[in-house]
Amino acid sequence: MQSSHRGFTLLEVMVSLALISIALITIFSLQAQNLNLLCDADFNTRSVELLRERLSQLRAQKELDLGESSGEFEDHPGYGYVEKVEEISEIKGIYRVEETVFYETDTGRRTISIISFIYGRR
Repeated sequence: MQSSHRGFTLLEVMVSLALISIALITIFSLQAQNLNLLCDADFNTRSVELLRERLSQLRAQKELDLGESSGEFEDHPGYGYVEKVEEISEIKGIYRVEETVFYETDTGRRTISIISFIYGRR
């Protein structure tokens, strides 16, 4: 006599569940990686914009103050800056400005820096 029951064996079900699990784990890990890349891109874009804004403010000043100063961006919570202005001794009126923008995260501080030379008066 032949059995009339048809269906999947336990082994076939276990193999298919294993394959589905592997696929889902891969998809979720790729999604997490994409979110990290998105956060990096957002930080880089916003930081460069804030660096440009701060350098424009320095260029607009009538007199530059030598030394190091710091502050925060009111419109962007969590973002701050540190700037260092030095006069170049070889060329009168040219200043070296090192500008750093930082963002405090749960995992630590992220920074991006730029060095620029601007003309100013003291």
